[in-house]
Amino acid sequence: MSAEDLDASRVDPDKVAPLWEEDTNVKNCVGCDVKFSMMKRKHHCRACGRIFCDTCSPHKDELPESFDMKGPQRTCDMCHLNLEKCFWARSRRMSKTEGESSSSNLPGWFPQLRLDADPAAADRPDVPTVHAELMQKLKDLCSEPEDHWARKFDKKGVKLDVKKMKDSALVVVRCEMQVDASLGKVIAIYNDKSLWGSWQPDMLKCQTLETINEDAEYIYVLYKVPVLDNRDVCIYSAWINGTVNDPQAKGAKSLISTSVGHPLGTSVRGTVRAKINLGLAQFVASEKDGRPHTTITSYFHTDPRGIIPPRIVNSAIGKTVDQMAQMIKFMESSDIPEPEKLPADGDDSGATKTALV
Repeated sequence: MSAEDLDASRVDPDKVAPLWEEDTNVKNCVGCDVKFSMMKRKHHCRACGRIFCDTCSPHKDELPESFDMKGPQRTCDMCHLNLEKCFWARSRRMSKTEGESSSSNLPGWFPQLRLDADPAAADRPDVPTVHAELMQKLKDLCSEPEDHWARKFDKKGVKLDVKKMKDSALVVVRCEMQVDASLGKVIAIYNDKSLWGSWQPDMLKCQTLETINEDAEYIYVLYKVPVLDNRDVCIYSAWINGTVNDPQAKGAKSLISTSVGHPLGTSVRGTVRAKINLGLAQFVASEKDGRPHTTITSYFHTDPRGIIPPRIVNSAIGKTVDQMAQMIKFMESSDIPEPEKLPADGDDSGATKTALV
């Protein structure tokens, strides 16, 4: 969905504010389904009137004048994104018709939203450049000799290795695991963002910010960090055929990712923006005892930023083993059916299909 595709927006600047949902009998958050309690309070989104927890309604946005609410108002994730998309789309259309964009020419409520000097030139990543640079980094990493890696864990069906990265105090992590399930089933589960919380309990939300094409998108992810501020990331993610070093490999798919800046990936109060320097998950089909198996090999180099010392970050990698083991268990026990089509099944990959759809 492009920034101008607003048919799903629940925020209509030409209408009055919606009636608030009655909260007497509401027991769970509309967004994440968490149960409300004394510690997890109810909050109304001022834009749509529905009831959310604090995590799912962290934004403060100025609403249209017709809503008759002055000052920043609490909004949920979807309404926040729709307000952003509405703003960018309107400003682009005005810049095209008037030859330039000016806050003085925008509707009264637009200057209250995020407004760059030139909204028509929204700062979006150069997809071909981001993709090419990331692929080169991943090719170099996957070509590293085995003796450059140090084995840290080999348990619960997960092999975890680390290596030092040039000009970084943080190690890059490699995990390899075997899943007793077909390639199609494994990818169908991994490609469903709503299921990631099944093996990553600290993940508070994961949502698509903007679709680039059927195999690539911008994603926003928010993680809970005990004691410290939560972390979030805005990433470019794309599926490719084969493996990084062998695009023609049969029965193989890869998902690559890296942090990027995006106009819809706005900051959230009380949250530190982390950085995924590089991410890769390779899926290769195989057979064992006549049954379909899938080998997953993942690489990631992440900087949580903030005040966390690198040695603390590096020492916490053991937690990854438990998460991967839980993922294996979930994939093997799930009854999700085989998908009709796998990602990157066409002639093109995320490297070449760059038009927003």
